[in-house]
Amino acid sequence: SYCWDDEKIVRPLAEQLIQNGISVWIDHREVNTNDSIPEEISAALQTSHTVLLMWSAKSLIARWTRDELNASISLRKRIIPCLLDDTPLPNTLKTAQSLYIDLRNLDQETATRRLLDVVKKPFRQRSETSPRIADIPFRKNPNFTGREAQLQAIARKLSKTDGARAVVAGLGGVGKTELAIEYAYRHASEYERIWWLRSEGMVTLSLDFANLAHELNLPEKDDPDIEIVNQAVIRWLGNNRHWLLIFDNAQELEHVRKYLPKAAKGHIIITSRNFDWGAVADLIDLQEWDRSESIHFLLKRTGRQDAAGADELADMLGDLPLALEQACAYVDTRNIDFTEYKRRFQEERKAILKYGERTRYSDTVAITWEMAFREINNISKVPLLMLNLCAFLAPDPIPLVDLLNEAPNVPRALTAAFANKADFDKMLAPLSHYSLIRIEDDHLIVHRLIQSVTQDRMSKKMQKRIAEAAVTLVADVFPSEAPEEVTQWPRCQSWLSHADATISHAEHHHIRTVQMSYLCNQMGLYLQSRAAYPKAEPLFRRALALNETLLGTEDLYVAANLNNLAELLTDQGKYGEAEPLYRRALEISEAQLGAEHPDVATSLNNLGALLHDQGKYGEAESLYRRALEIREAQLGDEHLDVAQSINNLAELQADQGKYREAEPLFRQALQIYEAQLGDDNPNVATSLNNLASLLQAQGKYNEAELLFRRALEIRDTQLGAEHPDVATSLNNLAGLLQAQGKYSEAEPLFRQALIVREKQLGNEHPEVANSLNNLASVLQYQGKYNEAEPLFRQALIIIEKLVGVEHPDVAASFNNLAVLFQAQGKYREAEPLFRQALQIYETLLGTEHPDVAISLNNLARVLQAQGRYREAAPLFRRALQIDETTYGSGHSAVATDLNNLAALFQTQGKYNKAEPLFRRALQVREAQLGSKHPDVATSLNDLATLLQDQGRYHEAEPLYRRALKIKEKKLGLEHPEVATCLNNLAELLQDLGKYEEAEPLYRRVLAIDESQLGAEHPEVATTLNNLAELLSVQGKYREAEPLFRRALKIYEVQPGTEHPDVAACLNNLAGLLQNQGKYREAEPLFRQALRIDEATYGKDHAEIAIDLNNLAALLQAQGKYDEAESLFRRALQISELQLGVDHPDTNIVRDNLGVLAKKREQKDAEKN
Repeated sequence: SYCWDDEKIVRPLAEQLIQNGISVWIDHREVNTNDSIPEEISAALQTSHTVLLMWSAKSLIARWTRDELNASISLRKRIIPCLLDDTPLPNTLKTAQSLYIDLRNLDQETATRRLLDVVKKPFRQRSETSPRIADIPFRKNPNFTGREAQLQAIARKLSKTDGARAVVAGLGGVGKTELAIEYAYRHASEYERIWWLRSEGMVTLSLDFANLAHELNLPEKDDPDIEIVNQAVIRWLGNNRHWLLIFDNAQELEHVRKYLPKAAKGHIIITSRNFDWGAVADLIDLQEWDRSESIHFLLKRTGRQDAAGADELADMLGDLPLALEQACAYVDTRNIDFTEYKRRFQEERKAILKYGERTRYSDTVAITWEMAFREINNISKVPLLMLNLCAFLAPDPIPLVDLLNEAPNVPRALTAAFANKADFDKMLAPLSHYSLIRIEDDHLIVHRLIQSVTQDRMSKKMQKRIAEAAVTLVADVFPSEAPEEVTQWPRCQSWLSHADATISHAEHHHIRTVQMSYLCNQMGLYLQSRAAYPKAEPLFRRALALNETLLGTEDLYVAANLNNLAELLTDQGKYGEAEPLYRRALEISEAQLGAEHPDVATSLNNLGALLHDQGKYGEAESLYRRALEIREAQLGDEHLDVAQSINNLAELQADQGKYREAEPLFRQALQIYEAQLGDDNPNVATSLNNLASLLQAQGKYNEAELLFRRALEIRDTQLGAEHPDVATSLNNLAGLLQAQGKYSEAEPLFRQALIVREKQLGNEHPEVANSLNNLASVLQYQGKYNEAEPLFRQALIIIEKLVGVEHPDVAASFNNLAVLFQAQGKYREAEPLFRQALQIYETLLGTEHPDVAISLNNLARVLQAQGRYREAAPLFRRALQIDETTYGSGHSAVATDLNNLAALFQTQGKYNKAEPLFRRALQVREAQLGSKHPDVATSLNDLATLLQDQGRYHEAEPLYRRALKIKEKKLGLEHPEVATCLNNLAELLQDLGKYEEAEPLYRRVLAIDESQLGAEHPEVATTLNNLAELLSVQGKYREAEPLFRRALKIYEVQPGTEHPDVAACLNNLAGLLQNQGKYREAEPLFRQALRIDEATYGKDHAEIAIDLNNLAALLQAQGKYDEAESLFRRALQISELQLGVDHPDTNIVRDNLGVLAKKREQKDAEKN
């Protein structure tokens, strides 16, 4: 391919290639004067293997060279540019090719040799000639004709520079979208990514743009804030090349401006009817076809040979592509020639103008369609009635199988056509033949212009009648049974835009029907299941308002609408709004059906569930029991609804810690489900999960695991491995494994559940947030804090996006994140999150809810960790009071509260206050959970620790050993909690001087921690510290020091160099060095520990007193009495303030100060 002005250079090279056995096509040899040059060149390109593009300044402006280049790219040919001068290659070749031959200033022999070296190399066809990401929602049009000048104009404008933009503007019907499609397919090899953006609506544009983040796998892709996702895409577009964005049917500049990267490196095409785009992009004014293009299209599309007739017809239709396509369809279908079409067109035009039937579209388009309408009408009115219905749907693909199988209430004239597929296809055939519809992949597609013209042909009265029929049609095909089920989602999604369109048309025409209410309700149920609460709520409210108007305020359908709306409000945490709706629904049901009707039981259950969620257990229980009584009386003891009521009651009992009452209820419900549905029904799996969760709460892990695994197997078999219920089972099983310390087994299950939920539910769903929280939790247990934090934050963002900032799930997310911060010693970051969670719970659930008690405990613990004991104590006491009021004094939550308050007293040295609380907590747990429960072992450990602090070692030891025995039996020999028990016992033995017995226990703890948590977990560092201290006490300094240093290294990585655990480790290592007389090495470590603790706790915390005491003792050992005394006195002041004058730690500092005074006296005496 070359410019004829370069023939003197090119021709000799071609002859040399031929002489060397290369088959060469060059136009001066192959094209005769009688040949059509374009046709000959096209034929040659079809058969060519490689195109040598001889590039120069003259090639840049030569039309034939540009046309041959574009055709070569379109045909995916191997193109080798050959540089004849310094003219730069076009962007199309820069992006598509890295190979070129430099022939500048070469003699013929050298140039020939270079050509042969490249041309003779074997050519491996590209395995991927299309972009890695291509989202073009239309097939390539096989009848695309002409527009070569416009295609070249787009190419020129986009090749000017990186970030170039082109706007294709024109009236409706001139082929703007088709031009963009053709350009995208022709130039696909130049781009790595092509993305189509539906730009006529702001919502669809934003969603299409955000979806690109998923295709690019950007880190922000799952962020529920779509603006954050879109900004991430814009940043990516600004940093990467070789992409093409197509904004199709954009209305105006302001709609797309925010999506245009300021420093883009790819290309942008915008199609629009609006010509006002300012300087944002180069404008291409797309007019009608050139006459030659029109003629070519007419002849190619119809297979006719009458060029003159085609010329006249194109002239009559104004070269408008849409009108020409319609004419071709008519000519083909009626099997007439162009002359006959012209005659009929002129007759139709006279009729239209005579009666003044004008539309907002051009006469030409209206006439071409009107001719098709009349021809079809002459055959049958039925196809046009079908088109009328489609005109009130969305301009999106319509699933034909649903129309045929799920639409019993079509207008009477269509009934016969909907009887079977053959008649249905026969009805659609004329519409397809005349290009009024397209059939692609079992979907029917109607162009939006055809929809508008079709509506314009109708009278207002007819429009209203057809719009109402369209609502009925979509109401029939929209899934009626459980649209919230994930298996129904694809169908719901395919009809959602059509449902929205019909509702919009119905409102425009002031239509009010029961079918419209029903459709709104079904749409709401679907959107609620997708967690699209803001979209679902107005639909539920519209359904309610319609039924109240049409059926009256006391109708049972109104009660159902009230229930649905109340459930949605409950999902959003709007309990205050939901409760009166549930109560009103109950009143209607009771008034219409009587107090003993099964539907009344349903309303009772719904209201009971709301009260249950609010912690109003007494009210909830009475409603649950009444519902159960009604169902048993009306439906029989073995009915599935009875099982549901029994299950609800069991869950309420379990939440109150009444496990012995709950278990037989769960088993009874399971028995009913199995009897009625068989052993492998998904409802049986749900019942198994409920029972397993109860068994887990009771510490019956082996029994629970068998049930969880059986439930998982049922769901996997019956629903498929990617069903959301399978994800729930995976989560449950993983939670059980986590409770047993089997973190490495739990983590992959949590990850698998997350993958399933993201795929099936979307990235912005509450269940996805739940999975993120679960995964983050197991990572936190493994000390992987840096991995856990972004997951907790992502879950929080999702929940806030879905339900707002005032929701219990948001409070739970704040708590999760705060607990993570607390584990890392980031108390100042944790505290405000705990306070925020508490505020939300109190606002939404009231000040006496059990979740408020949990939140109070969390806040109190972080205050205790900071030494703010006076602030923590009333919070612990308030939590205890709430739980005792809610559950009674014998609940496990009360035991937890007692333990927390006792631990605070223990820290303050108030042992006499702590001991009775620890003993009462133990008594509660033994009574509720049995003497062998792991929580009982925890209470035994806590009490033993208190006794050990008081030096009551012989009382503590049997408690430690009993706790160890329980944990080993219930959790296995390798559980981290078993390691905790062993560690406690080892510390006691160490205090008793039984070093030989303590050491193997510490080493066993180390082996468990390394095995279960990994060698770099903070718990491993803690155990290393403990073992090193034991060795140090025995004077085994050389063995102890590397353990201290290894522990310090672990702590500095995780949780970080500024954590209190690092300070503790520094203190221990410094103490070891001090014991060896290495004062200079020890001092900076003591000072670093002091600095870390002051930054963490402030200057008046009890831990600061310990640090000061340690440093002062070192200074005293070095004879620096003045500095030591100052630090001892400061330590004493802090201890007396924080712990009291009689606390053991206070006494230690006071004694040290006394020893220092004696040393001073001795020193002074020696001087004298």
